[in-house]
Amino acid sequence: MELKMCGQPWFEMQIEYSEKVGCCCYYKFGKDSLNTPLDVDRYWNGNKIKEIRKTISSNNAEGTGCDGCQYIKYSSVSNFVSMPDNLNPIQSDNWSRALNNYHDKRITVDSYPVKYYMNFGLACNLKCIMCCQAESRKVDKRQLPVEPLLELKPFFIKANEIAIIGGEPLMIPDARKFIDAIIHDPDYSDVKLSIFTNGTLLHKYIEPFRNMKRIGICISLDSIGNAYEYIRQGAKWEDTENNIIEFKETGKQLGHSWDVNIAAIVMKSSIPLMDDFVEWCIAHDTPVHFVPLNEENFTGDEDVFRNPVLLNNIPAWEDILDSAINKLEKRGWTAGGANSLKLIKKELVSRLLNYKGEELFNSGDIEGSFTLFAKSVESDPAFVTAFNNMGVVCWQSGDRKGAIKHFLKALKNNPYNRDTVMNCGRILVNIDQHEDARKLYKSYLTLHPDDNEIRGLYTEIEEIECVT
Repeated sequence: MELKMCGQPWFEMQIEYSEKVGCCCYYKFGKDSLNTPLDVDRYWNGNKIKEIRKTISSNNAEGTGCDGCQYIKYSSVSNFVSMPDNLNPIQSDNWSRALNNYHDKRITVDSYPVKYYMNFGLACNLKCIMCCQAESRKVDKRQLPVEPLLELKPFFIKANEIAIIGGEPLMIPDARKFIDAIIHDPDYSDVKLSIFTNGTLLHKYIEPFRNMKRIGICISLDSIGNAYEYIRQGAKWEDTENNIIEFKETGKQLGHSWDVNIAAIVMKSSIPLMDDFVEWCIAHDTPVHFVPLNEENFTGDEDVFRNPVLLNNIPAWEDILDSAINKLEKRGWTAGGANSLKLIKKELVSRLLNYKGEELFNSGDIEGSFTLFAKSVESDPAFVTAFNNMGVVCWQSGDRKGAIKHFLKALKNNPYNRDTVMNCGRILVNIDQHEDARKLYKSYLTLHPDDNEIRGLYTEIEEIECVT
């Protein structure tokens, strides 16, 4: 996987309520433990973040915490490569140093983060139908403590941006305390305050925000009208819409740089009104970026990626997405908008073709199934499941060479896909290529050491090799 020279470990530090410190919320492996008093120097040039810089500098994510990164997949190049022109001298000097470190691929840096991203906890005032935090927040009441953060002011004022997220941060006590401290302290007047929110409580902060020249609000919004209220249960569309409009109008009246952008999840209930939703975003000048419903964390009847048959219940879903894409392109919202939605549409087409292929395979139409699997990977060349299915068809048809070819294509896209590792390993053993099977299992076990079935297969091969 190409990393497109991601900028995260050179520009952004993330501090989490779960007592972890890192640089990216998509990173899969371990992060530093949060200790107090907080020491920015310790973390920023610590072993964890330096290791990520090494990975990105090598442009080889395989087997690392960056492997399969969703941000890289659905976004363009780093947001940090262009320095804003509204920075004060201290901020500008720090960002310039960060850019030099980034372009020179330095592992140890002489700059500080230009963005701090703080997750204050899981508490929320809504019950969204696709939320992966709903069960966790019933038992996990932790908050990121505000007092140690306030001690980091000398570092924060060198940054361009402080971003705050939850849960719903505008209802988390320590998040509110931190926001109040920033907006009433003139030393933060040049720092951009960004808040990731569902927007339902925004009206309570519009007046207090008046002291801040730069505010960015990222609203979690997936549709409009009744569809919005069905997805974001507990919210009223009219109220949220009014909050967004009032915030933008107030910022304009004050002459401040206040902006709103939208983060939208593509799922079953958001697709039918996607075209109207994009029209609303354009009409209200709120740039939107799209992400797929996360297959690993979400279940249920909203996940059209895991359950593509759900698309059959959405009339003309492809036409709806095409129309939305065209409008985004005309507006010039390409990177996270039109381009992401194009990629998502291709993935949905691919998964639906694969689903239909599996139906044909189960009914005994082997040749027909292979044709659909081939069309599936034509639509999405990174879709591991379809490559794996092509390998299975070849295997059952007696074409062992073809089976291995398709399994290897699947493994190239994801070396740790369990089904493919199992299938490819078995056929390698079947043709007496024990050493290749052993290496395949061993690589998989480095990331999944608790998989007893594959460990058993690995042990069997070692025993065979000992005997021979």
